[in-house]
Amino acid sequence: MRLISSVTIYLALLLALPYTAYSQLRKPYGKPVRWSATFEVGGLSPIASVNAEYGIIQTKRSFVTLRGGLGQTFSGYSLLTLPHALTWNQVLSRKQKGCPSQGPRNSWFAELGVGGVYLIGSPEETDYQWGLILGVRYYFAYNRRANGFWKVQLTPIILSDEIIPWGGLGIGLIID
Repeated sequence: MRLISSVTIYLALLLALPYTAYSQLRKPYGKPVRWSATFEVGGLSPIASVNAEYGIIQTKRSFVTLRGGLGQTFSGYSLLTLPHALTWNQVLSRKQKGCPSQGPRNSWFAELGVGGVYLIGSPEETDYQWGLILGVRYYFAYNRRANGFWKVQLTPIILSDEIIPWGGLGIGLIID
């Protein structure tokens, strides 16, 4: 029974991939960009995570995102991590209009925020860690109608008695 359900889920995901790629080609850019999906290494996760971002506030020169996801430490330290963050992104190019860019334009953003991670199954007393986020985002044309982005972040982890220097890399795709 378990094998049948795993095969069914795998086939459903396999069939959904072409539809997702097709919808990216037909995406209208007349509306504000709201959702994006990211994969991150390092950062808040702290090793690797898959996240969804939602643009809760957008202005002509900046936007605010709320991010949440699932991560893994690939060790016995924690079974699962739940990273989350709130970031403000300010455009660095004076010629750029629209945040994040709604067409295939190259654009740079400074990113500042705060985030944390729940460590599910951690043997330590501390099952939550938080930290500041300071980074740079770069948006680029992924294909004819879709945008992607990469980001580099400094995310020092703040514990009760020490600050651990840390950072991360991420790549994402705008999905709405």
